[in-house]
Amino acid sequence: MTQLSPVIRVAAEEVRFGWDGACTHLRAKGQLFYDNGTQDIAGPMKHFLVEFCRMLGVRYEVVRPPDGLWGKPLENGSYSGMMGLLMTGQADFALGPFVYSWWREALADLTTPFYYIQYHVLSPRPVVPSDPAGIVKTFSFQVWLLVAACLAVVGVAMMGMMWVANKFQWNTRVAPAWWAAEWSFQGAVQQSTPWLPGNASGRVLVTVWLLSALVIATTYKGNITAMLTLPKTDVPIDSIADLAYQDRLPWKLEFGGIDKIMMESDDKATQKVGSDVSGFIHSCWSARDAIRAGEFASVCDRLSILSMMSWDFSATGRCHFYMAKHPSQDVRTLSVLFPTESIYFAAGNRLVMMLTEAGLWDEWLGWELANATDCLKPPSADLGGDVKPLGLFNMLGVIILLAAGYLVSILMFAGEMLHLRLSSP
Repeated sequence: MTQLSPVIRVAAEEVRFGWDGACTHLRAKGQLFYDNGTQDIAGPMKHFLVEFCRMLGVRYEVVRPPDGLWGKPLENGSYSGMMGLLMTGQADFALGPFVYSWWREALADLTTPFYYIQYHVLSPRPVVPSDPAGIVKTFSFQVWLLVAACLAVVGVAMMGMMWVANKFQWNTRVAPAWWAAEWSFQGAVQQSTPWLPGNASGRVLVTVWLLSALVIATTYKGNITAMLTLPKTDVPIDSIADLAYQDRLPWKLEFGGIDKIMMESDDKATQKVGSDVSGFIHSCWSARDAIRAGEFASVCDRLSILSMMSWDFSATGRCHFYMAKHPSQDVRTLSVLFPTESIYFAAGNRLVMMLTEAGLWDEWLGWELANATDCLKPPSADLGGDVKPLGLFNMLGVIILLAAGYLVSILMFAGEMLHLRLSSP
């Protein structure tokens, strides 16, 4: 009977995305080194490893792959990363955790899945905009055109009624035609006017226009209030398809097999993301600063993203990452990887099922992702719930409108003065 080794070699890598992380930082930064300088891990996979060694009565030694990868097939027939350590006998099993794929299952034994994940696009968090042109964006162009057409029609109708009223002397005094145009505009902006038509048909037109103008003005005021207090935030990349069919932001994938997994998908957009990748990164965690700075986007599993959000919010008190609302169509499983016919497989698989039934994976993950909740809110919620004063840029559109109105009034005043001077004897 094969004897168990008193020290088992465990392949692991620096990931720090909730599951585990081989600590490679300096001692002053709080790494988990043994006194003899060997490396340890942290997170839920550390708890699994401790329980596994306690079950078998052995100790463990963490072995890191030289290339720092999970592992995928190479052109020469060998494998990279932790899978390479497993295939060459340099490790007794690999923690990973590993996403299921047919080529991994063909070469090694995967434990019963203990977690289900989906991949989301990770990109810089959209910023809540301040748009100076927002005062005219409360209505669409078609609505503004309709309002202008109604204003013109009402003005022409009032001029016609005024002409009829003057001809048949329905008015107590003769009203000039320009009063009609002035009145239609005053009614639109809810201003009083000293003149009203004297006939019944004219009064009906006045009533209809004033009611219509009241609805338009009230709707406009409500929309402008909402846009100033809670502006809408445009989210350009909210799914795998959005990422695949845009050219604003390049994307990079984790080097180690995810591109191969995405190419196996039945979804065309997912295949395009896997084939048109602009480069590779060691891991989403290692590229977090570049992603946050807007250099590129990436496709990461949900747990990796939540871990980065938790880290970011804990360090800065703000959210700089955005996880796309719609995940990929593929649901993947996570497992621990053992060599074929490993003497440790039965015990490892049994422990995985026991921890899953006890709900300990979720509990351990909750410890790692405590501060990610706030960053799952939509970008429009970044303004917070408190009442905040509007800045100068928020009111820039109103200031421009006011300045333009003053300029027009000055030009009209200059024209009136010129007309009086030219017409005076």
